[in-house]
Amino acid sequence: MDEKINRMDREVIHQDRMAVLRAEHAKELRQLDTDRLDKIRQVDVLYANTAAERAGEAIKTLAAQTTSIAEASRAGVAATATNLENRLATLFGENNKRLSALELSFSEGRGKQAVVDPQLAELVTEMRSLSRSRATDTGKREGVSLSWAVLIAAVLLVGALLAIRDRTAATVPQVIYVPAPAGSLLPTTPPQAAPR
Repeated sequence: MDEKINRMDREVIHQDRMAVLRAEHAKELRQLDTDRLDKIRQVDVLYANTAAERAGEAIKTLAAQTTSIAEASRAGVAATATNLENRLATLFGENNKRLSALELSFSEGRGKQAVVDPQLAELVTEMRSLSRSRATDTGKREGVSLSWAVLIAAVLLVGALLAIRDRTAATVPQVIYVPAPAGSLLPTTPPQAAPR
């Protein structure tokens, strides 16, 4: 029995040693796993810092480009405004000269009006008499042109009716092809329509 107890003691001692070894091994595994996770976190932090630096550089580049585009646009608008202002000044200057010339000629025309007005009144009466004499001829011309229009319309109507009659007489019946039954041979040439 002593031997059995010794054996059991040895077995318990062995189990204790195994438990201690397992605990130490588990501790080492936890430490390795913690180190691995710390390294992964360091890589993530490094990646995030790199991404932030790149984003900062991109923002600076974009800000510089936006500033240069805004400056170029401002310069373009200013040049266009100056150009437009110069054109308008030239245009209004020319218009003012023309208006001055018109005002001058209008003031000179007042004196001429006393001589020209009687001649103008005489010309108006002559034009009225000419238009009255023309009005009497207009009725005759309109009657003749209307009869020609009626005659041409009648000829066109008769021609259209004859063309429709000829077309209906010359219609050809439509040929409808029916598909051949499965497994039959197709003819080498299509059938010809019967002559009329």
